[in-house]
Amino acid sequence: MTAPGIIDELEDRFFEKSVGQQADVLRRVADLLVAGQADYGDAQLAVFDDVLLRLTRQIETVARVALAERLAIHPNAPPRLMNHLALDGEIDVARPVLAYSPALTEATLVDVARHRGQEHMLAISARAAIPEGVTDVLVERGDGRVALNTVRNPGARFSPHGLDTLTERSRADEALAIGFFERDDVPRQHLVKLYVNATALVRERLETVDRRRADEIRKIVDEVAGDMQTLSRAASQNYRAALSRVHSLKQAGALTEDRLAEFAASRRFEETVVALSLIADLPVQVIERAVAASHPDMVLLIARAVGLAWPTTRLIMRLKFPGGEGSRQDIEDAQANFNKLRAETARKAINFYRLREKSAGR
Repeated sequence: MTAPGIIDELEDRFFEKSVGQQADVLRRVADLLVAGQADYGDAQLAVFDDVLLRLTRQIETVARVALAERLAIHPNAPPRLMNHLALDGEIDVARPVLAYSPALTEATLVDVARHRGQEHMLAISARAAIPEGVTDVLVERGDGRVALNTVRNPGARFSPHGLDTLTERSRADEALAIGFFERDDVPRQHLVKLYVNATALVRERLETVDRRRADEIRKIVDEVAGDMQTLSRAASQNYRAALSRVHSLKQAGALTEDRLAEFAASRRFEETVVALSLIADLPVQVIERAVAASHPDMVLLIARAVGLAWPTTRLIMRLKFPGGEGSRQDIEDAQANFNKLRAETARKAINFYRLREKSAGR
């Protein structure tokens, strides 16, 4: 049947046909469109798009499903029709279009991700390529399946905001953390954040999955994470507020060990780091590096040098374990080392750090 002929059939008493007949007519239209599109001009293609769009607004679900499945993978399917089908509330209609159709605009994908359900988002997460504006919404609104499918998709691209969201969501989600950790395009600073903030169980699994990369990340945390943290602090409202509060306490003569312990007990990371920095007369990045390190040696050294008690030191050590504080054996070993460390030895070591940081202009 020619294009004009089938268009006439669509316009002629289409809605008097049964659902099965309607689906058959639409199937033939799709076949005609796919087979002969190269010979159609823009005007004829626009007619297909207009007529099919009008009909799909009134036909039964089964007919819309058949049409969506037939046209979803077609590279030049009518764009208005495909974007309309992508927004369909029936997931069986929308799924093939969301997963495969190259005709969809980013605006349509964002609209679907923001306003439709988890199954619609799951379909989007399977696309061969997903731009940053879409993944931002998927990792914010999507459930565990959506987030995991998105992060495992090599064609997904993530904005800095999306990476931050994934880092936070991965803290206690083992599968998501592993998927995130295994991507080759995640910037180093986000891998550091993921590793530092992860629960002990998740961190253990990351090391099992890729011990070489985990070793590299630990070295970054211990050696150069301060540079990344300095940059993040500059843009952090929490840090600026903490800096103001803690400096006010110091000026008022109220920056005591008890106040430091209160900050640490409440897991107020920024206040704790700034307070210990002022008490120890060390740069904030040195304190952050010490708290984030895989071993507590530097925290113990600083604590002994400034005369902190063990309970306060233990509270500070807990900050690198969201929701916990490490194993009982780790705590006992740290306390034993704390007790053995002479205050004078610790002060000499800290003086060395002060001189090194000042000579480096930090």
